[in-house]
Amino acid sequence: MSEGNRPLVSFSVGGLSVSLWENAIDGSDRTFKSVTVRKMFNKDGQADSRSITINPAEIGCMIGLLSRMESQVIECRGHRQHSDEPHPEKVPF
Repeated sequence: MSEGNRPLVSFSVGGLSVSLWENAIDGSDRTFKSVTVRKMFNKDGQADSRSITINPAEIGCMIGLLSRMESQVIECRGHRQHSDEPHPEKVPF
């Protein structure tokens, strides 16, 4: 991802976003794609974010890991409730 480059496609929900990028390989006409997952938040009244970039081939692995974690979170909710956690029925998809 170069400065000023725009993603091929981007999706967001609240402070979460995912973007697909096409990146040029220096000195070559070839390109490669990458996916960035970004979390926006406020820190001390200032907008901030954290992101991770993965290879598109890793999307399935990431979905699997997040699905497993979601199951664990739901299981833990059965043992104790946290008022600051969103309820699964409030997730917008």
